[in-house]
Amino acid sequence: MIKALLIGVSGVGKSTLGKAVAPKLGWGFKDLDEQLRQTYQSESLAASMKAWGPEGFYQRSLNCLITLDQDTQRWLVAVGAASQLAAGDSQLLLSWPSVCLRLPLNQLWERSRKQRQDPRSFEDFMAVEYNLNRQKLYHGSNIRLDLDQLNISEAVDKLWAELVKFA
Repeated sequence: MIKALLIGVSGVGKSTLGKAVAPKLGWGFKDLDEQLRQTYQSESLAASMKAWGPEGFYQRSLNCLITLDQDTQRWLVAVGAASQLAAGDSQLLLSWPSVCLRLPLNQLWERSRKQRQDPRSFEDFMAVEYNLNRQKLYHGSNIRLDLDQLNISEAVDKLWAELVKFA
């Protein structure tokens, strides 16, 4: 069963923090992007998005989430950016408890440029990462957790303190 979803802009730390905090709660951790690749034997998310289209991608993402929710294991799931991007209707995603991880957008853009060699301008980054559909998802989450000025250990502790409410 899904205990909580981690959502947020690409590079905010959903997977990094999720992997660190899930064991402290006695939960398993799944990265939805990785689950999609495994379930549908996909080489890359970009290829999958192109082949399936946004709606097909989103439907497959939801199928993976529903399968995890039917499992007896308790899961913390990082919902990847591509699944959020395709999510025109955020209501189903928000039916699970969710935590939106937040950092200043200019900081995330710089991180994306340095760590992922992302060539997008700030405007292009914003158009994808913080579009209206995603804003609905982020603002509709149960908890919005600001990670600015926190080191990894502090962020893990802060996230744990919020997620323990869903235990």
